[in-house]
Amino acid sequence: MRQPRQKSAQSEMQLLQSIDDRLCELNTKIDDINHHTVKTAAKTGAIAGSISGGIVAVGISLLKAKFGIGF
Repeated sequence: MRQPRQKSAQSEMQLLQSIDDRLCELNTKIDDINHHTVKTAAKTGAIAGSISGGIVAVGISLLKAKFGIGF
């Protein structure tokens, strides 16, 4: 036998509400991960840029010292 339509609709709404709650939790977690990733990427980029700049500066200084330029 079929269940009454009212009861079926009510259980479907409860199921949809449960799915919506889970999606909200996932969205919150994804937003937190995204925020953390952006901060980490910015720090990593700054560190990499600083190291690269230091290596280039040392290389230029060594070349100047080798050829006696700029002293």
